[in-house]
Amino acid sequence: MRQRSVTGPLILIGVGVVLLLHEFTPDFSVFRLLGEYWPFAVILAGLLGLAEVLFHASRGNPIPPRPISGWVWIFVVFGAMGAWGYHHGKVQIGQFESGGVSILGTSYDYGVNAETPTDGVSLVVIENLRGNVSLQGTDDRKVLVTGHRTVRAYNKKDADRANAGTVKLERHGETVIVHGETPDAQQALDVSGDLEIQVPRGVNVEVSNSRGDIRLSDLSKDVKVDTKRSSLVRISNVKGKLSLNGSGEDVQLETIGGPVNVNGKYAGTLEFRSLAQSLHFQSDVTDMRVEAVPGSVTLDLSDLRMKNVTGPVRFTTKSRDVQIEEATNSVELDLERGDIEIEGGKPLPKMDIHTRRGNIDLSIPETAAFDLKANTEQGEVENDFGNALTIATVGRASSAKGSVGKGPGVQLVTGRGTVSIKKK
Repeated sequence: MRQRSVTGPLILIGVGVVLLLHEFTPDFSVFRLLGEYWPFAVILAGLLGLAEVLFHASRGNPIPPRPISGWVWIFVVFGAMGAWGYHHGKVQIGQFESGGVSILGTSYDYGVNAETPTDGVSLVVIENLRGNVSLQGTDDRKVLVTGHRTVRAYNKKDADRANAGTVKLERHGETVIVHGETPDAQQALDVSGDLEIQVPRGVNVEVSNSRGDIRLSDLSKDVKVDTKRSSLVRISNVKGKLSLNGSGEDVQLETIGGPVNVNGKYAGTLEFRSLAQSLHFQSDVTDMRVEAVPGSVTLDLSDLRMKNVTGPVRFTTKSRDVQIEEATNSVELDLERGDIEIEGGKPLPKMDIHTRRGNIDLSIPETAAFDLKANTEQGEVENDFGNALTIATVGRASSAKGSVGKGPGVQLVTGRGTVSIKKK
């Protein structure tokens, strides 16, 4: 049987990996990659074809026809297009993803120390700094930027030219902009750093960063943060409203005086503590609203945990386990899948709890008043309140209904799972 070449499929896998990086990595450019690496792609394809030929020849097998086929020409054409469009004369191998894996080039460190007065300024904008940013409000009437920048380049001369404009402070009317320049690829492969910024605590602040951790604290006005790729966003001691948008991993928000809105894809753990006003979190699959958070709310990809929160509480998602302790006013939950545990306080909040697949465990103070309806389509109802609740079973479905005193309505519904109503 004639052998088939594997070089073509291997190259196709490589193309797929490049396109996947382009889709999920904001700073990754396919055309820049082709413009810089296309000679290496041709060499790699040739080496794969030669290795395959030598392998089959050493084993006495028939040589596959056209081991590199027309895939090499595709790389040549697209590589030439990328090189022409990018106007780049050197072959570089720089960063492939956040955190940096650079095969060529040397890192050069530079100190940063810049400031500007802020008399009459009401807004400070931080944008495109490409690194970790720590911002703190102070009583001084100036913007002060300190820290260091790291420039990766082929030589010191190129690094010096790239560093000359990496951080700029500009005044436009009542706005001060702290701006990070995107490095010229002919001078630097990458620019990153760690910056500490001091601003007057009485100004509004907007931060937009393509990558890096963000820490903000001690601000009296409104804060808006946009992220593309961050492992941590920590914001504390803000008296105004807070808006956080984008993507990243961990989020920690603590002691915020105004409304908090979080919108985006954050794949780590989100922690909210001491929020005086409303919290609204929204992603592609989750919507959460809480009137206030005197205690804490912790949300990750598998769990939601609330303790000492002020309702109304509304939470909708596809798949998460939920634990709530000491919620007031009302609680509404709607899950596709997940177990729910609620420890009610006194007075008991109004509840409307739904999960299509999962157990519901409700603990009620022994002396609390309530009007309860519970139903499971496939499962059992467990009852600690005796004759106060009427239990019915029809086939695989079970239900409970009854009242203790004159209290709020409590509705518990699961498509498949056990409903437990316990005294505490």
